[in-house]
Amino acid sequence: MPALVGSPAYAANTLTATVTAAEGSNAVLTLHSDAAATFTLTVAPTPNSGATPPVGGAVEGSDYTTLTSAQKSQVFTAAGDKTITIPITADGLYEGPEAFTVTATPSGGGTALNSVVTITDGDSVPSYTLSAAPNPVTESANAKTTITAKLSGPSSVDTTINLSTANGTAVAGTAPAGDYTALSAVALTIPAGTLTGTKDVQITNDGVKDQQEIETFTVNGSATSGVAPTAQSTSVKIVDAQSTPKLTLSGGGNGTEGGSGTTFRVTTDIASELPITVQWNAVATTPAAGHAVATPGDDFDYPSTRTVTIPAGDLYKEFTIPLLADTLNEDPEDYTIQLVNPTNAVLGATTKVAGSITDATPAPTVAVTPVTVTEGNSGKMSQVFTATLSAKSAKTVKVNWATADLALGYGNARAAKDYVPAAGQLTFTPGTQSATFSVDILGDTIDEGPSTRTAGGTTSGEGEKFTIDLSAVPGSDTFTVGSPAEITILDDDAAPTLAFDDLSVKEGNSPWVAILPVKLTGSSDRPITVAPATLTPSGTNAAQLYSTTFGTDDYAPLSQSSITIPAEASTAWVPVLVNGDSIYEPDETVALTVTPGSTTTGSAWLLGTPTAADPATLTLQNDDTAPDLEVKSVKGMEGETVRVWGTVTGTSQTAINATVSFIGASVHGSKAAGTTDFTNPGASPVTIDPGTASGSTLWIADVPLLKDDQVESEETILATGSTTGNKGTVTDGVIYIAGDSSTPEEPGGEEPGEAPKPTINAPMSVNGTGPVSITGKVAANATVELWGAPYSGGELKWIANTKANAMGMYSFSRSITMGMRFKTQSQEVNSDEKTVWVNQWASLTATSPSKGRVSVVVKTSPNAADRKVVVQRWTGPNTWTNILVSKANVNGAYAATTVVPSGTIALRAWVEGDADMGINGPGWTDIVRPVIK
Repeated sequence: MPALVGSPAYAANTLTATVTAAEGSNAVLTLHSDAAATFTLTVAPTPNSGATPPVGGAVEGSDYTTLTSAQKSQVFTAAGDKTITIPITADGLYEGPEAFTVTATPSGGGTALNSVVTITDGDSVPSYTLSAAPNPVTESANAKTTITAKLSGPSSVDTTINLSTANGTAVAGTAPAGDYTALSAVALTIPAGTLTGTKDVQITNDGVKDQQEIETFTVNGSATSGVAPTAQSTSVKIVDAQSTPKLTLSGGGNGTEGGSGTTFRVTTDIASELPITVQWNAVATTPAAGHAVATPGDDFDYPSTRTVTIPAGDLYKEFTIPLLADTLNEDPEDYTIQLVNPTNAVLGATTKVAGSITDATPAPTVAVTPVTVTEGNSGKMSQVFTATLSAKSAKTVKVNWATADLALGYGNARAAKDYVPAAGQLTFTPGTQSATFSVDILGDTIDEGPSTRTAGGTTSGEGEKFTIDLSAVPGSDTFTVGSPAEITILDDDAAPTLAFDDLSVKEGNSPWVAILPVKLTGSSDRPITVAPATLTPSGTNAAQLYSTTFGTDDYAPLSQSSITIPAEASTAWVPVLVNGDSIYEPDETVALTVTPGSTTTGSAWLLGTPTAADPATLTLQNDDTAPDLEVKSVKGMEGETVRVWGTVTGTSQTAINATVSFIGASVHGSKAAGTTDFTNPGASPVTIDPGTASGSTLWIADVPLLKDDQVESEETILATGSTTGNKGTVTDGVIYIAGDSSTPEEPGGEEPGEAPKPTINAPMSVNGTGPVSITGKVAANATVELWGAPYSGGELKWIANTKANAMGMYSFSRSITMGMRFKTQSQEVNSDEKTVWVNQWASLTATSPSKGRVSVVVKTSPNAADRKVVVQRWTGPNTWTNILVSKANVNGAYAATTVVPSGTIALRAWVEGDADMGINGPGWTDIVRPVIK
């Protein structure tokens, strides 16, 4: 197309004002200058939205050729015209009219000149098509199909197409009624320069089985701008995601005949757009144990038409089968329902369900006869019982039976005593009403009376009760039973009478309780209480209650209001406090008397009331040894009178008469004293009075020891004795006469020229273990040797040396624990021998650890291991009473605790000596006075 050129005016500077050029042609502009000048050319897009159609801004280099450097600078050397040619690009793109402005600006100043160039489009308006992908699309969560609009060619302007959907077999909406989300005039834009644009349509997973496997809807498009105004459409297919519905059956269970019936439910796993139908039938049943099979039409309703319909869109449908009542007592009956022939669905995993019909006809009742049986006196007697049904049953009835005790109490029988406990099972076959079983009744001779009875009376036919309990066997027919059947065992025994036995016991050494029997001939089923027992001293040596006479505190009745013989026992016991002691005494007796009276509780269960007392005798046997009088050994010097004492061991209720005689005799190899060595007091009587405490000392006799001029070694006198009537004993003692001469083979200092005989001095005894001072005189400044040996025997042995002073005096100190023999020697001359005894020493301490108790500790010196220790308490008047008698331990000590009265008391102790070891005894302690709590 030729360029359009404006006409020059030649009157001033001008530029062609408007130019129209088609794509693929040139836009030609004329610039006129009225004088020499230089113009600078620039270009810019010039859109015009108000134009019809709107004009877009042309783009330099894209819609037209860019100005060259020569074109940009137009130089006039004189007035004249210049032609400017700008090629227009044929781009093949639909874009509509476009414009740009060319501006010529004079360099020397002045008015700029503008020219608007309009480019007309040479391309056709594009068309479009619609498509969907994926197509078909399957229902699922977040499923969609994408609608694509495609242009037939490119466009430089945005293309807008409105999309709308139209239902086909698929319906717009939400689940479960809708299949997709509708579009209504929804704009789809194809941006300028592109060929396609898209819009999504959401597909609904409705969870419902659709009527058709594939359903369709249509997407319609209408162009609104930038495209040929033609209508386009595309069809979308939706594939159903749901499989065919599956049916299951539930419900059933237990129901009672004649009741509201049993309900079942048919359930589909998914809803359907079509109604679902299925049929139910009764099918073969294997009954549970103890059940029968129900008959359709007889036991439950069974109509000819049994179709169940689940409406479209629903998930289940229930139906109820009425259970029919009858008058027959029968077992539970089972039946089974199964689904068949479904439409618009298939059968699932569970299509068969069982039901059970519970019988509503009352069960029969059971009774047991007889209710009374005979007891007997011994052994077992089998009693047959009959169990009876109140009515016949159409099925097998099994009954468990078992014997049982009633609550503890008079008149109630006890299993294994009055009857043999038993249990079993009875079977009533259909139509049978009775069955039998047996229980062994145990005979006895126990009087089993009623709750009341007159004194001395009894009534035949009284007895005891037990029950027979009935219960149904699981799996068999049930039955009705009231309270357990109560059975009475009729008593046939007479009431008992009282009887008594004698009792003989050893009295012991401390208080204890003897139990005397009170007996019945026969027994009663309840306790029998009679009046308190009376104890009366009786016999030649009657036991005594406490009095001021020594040894009379033999017994004491224990406080009680009455004597009760326990139920079904034949013996009661009367407690008697026996005051066991260590007193020698004869066997003693006491009489027991029980006299039941007519008003005494329980006498109604005795056969009559005794008119006279019926005594029993309690004999307390003596188990103590008669006292012993031990003559205590003693030592003295010639010319002295020694007092001989005896120690009493044991206590007697009666006096013990002893006689002690003195004779010269050799003891442990000693020299027997002769008639010229002592004055014999003759047979000396000694009386141990009743109650003399063990450990007491009694004077026996005084024996003068005669002095003579003879030099002699130690001599001994034996004190021996006996008792009258062999009651008690006497233990011998020894009187030692100290020696006063050296042994014959050791003379010295007698001949002229010999050294003088040493003198020796030592005490006869020392108190307890300790030093002995031995002194004497020898030649001045002479050496002296000390020799010694135990009193019990052995040769003298050297002990120590010392040296006499200028006066000839010497001394030794020697600690001893037993009797010792000493002599000294100087210049081979021996002194006389001296014997030193040890006097037994003892100490006593006492404390009160608790109320009415005292703890004592006795210590000894020398060690009195295994020797007798006696602790005494002052009981007055003029009486010490033994409270503890024992032996010292290996350490020579003794500790014990015993019962004493509260308050301040006086105690002492003595420890036995050992004459064979040269230890004098007894060793008495000081008196101590502890305060007892």
